[in-house]
Amino acid sequence: MMRSTFDPGRDLWQARAYALLQNLEAVLAWARDAKWLAPSQANLPRAVTLRGIASIAEERRLPVLHTDGEGLLDLSDMPDALALPLCRSLGETGGYDLALPYSQQRSEEPQRQRSYVLFAARHQMREWLA
Repeated sequence: MMRSTFDPGRDLWQARAYALLQNLEAVLAWARDAKWLAPSQANLPRAVTLRGIASIAEERRLPVLHTDGEGLLDLSDMPDALALPLCRSLGETGGYDLALPYSQQRSEEPQRQRSYVLFAARHQMREWLA
């Protein structure tokens, strides 16, 4: 279970970061149990990017680092209850069009907004990976 030292009610970006990390924690725990994905500090940074979240939420594939390089872990049997919060997170990202896949997004605004969330999450991620 993730521990937090910041107050998610303090500001919008921290609240989004906290929610994102909680949702990713649930997905990674499920992948650990259902797919035998070993916990790895290398996989979290791939999952928290906009591309990683879109991959998990829209395509049900988790970006992972294997011994032979980067790849995508099939999560097609992941429960909807784990993917839906990530879909909501994408929808809350300004400029992200849920009707289009990640590769066809027309604006840089989602990347910019996600960078604010990642900046707010950096401290929490350091604690989580410690």
